[in-house]
Amino acid sequence: HYYFHYFQAKLDNLDYKIAQTTAVRTYIQNEITAIPSVKLNGDPLKRLPGNLNFSFEGIDGDSLRYLLEEKGICASAGSACNSSSSKPSHVLKALGLSDALSKSALRLSFDETLSIQEAVYIISSIKEVLSELWN
Repeated sequence: HYYFHYFQAKLDNLDYKIAQTTAVRTYIQNEITAIPSVKLNGDPLKRLPGNLNFSFEGIDGDSLRYLLEEKGICASAGSACNSSSSKPSHVLKALGLSDALSKSALRLSFDETLSIQEAVYIISSIKEVLSELWN
């Protein structure tokens, strides 16, 4: 009986959580894809609410992730399917990305607790780090 009420409460908030996460994802997606030489990997609409994957022309993905980590932003390489491997993601390769673009990939995963203020910080940090790496 307790478990039923627990899971029912979780489901009752599911629509809100999905809408909130999707709104923040769309905001980040629009801001980052507006940067020249950035590619959104995957369909812009048919994707998980809290998942974004970008590739950055001419950028070393390891350097990008390291500099973002110094700013307190945790991001991953490639696709979730092979984030533990140093090889180019087979998922990104199947989407038609070159080895270089696959190796420059940055995956952001988040949920409804990511605020717009935090999203603004992530966006400005990515822009700042890209500016450093492209110069």
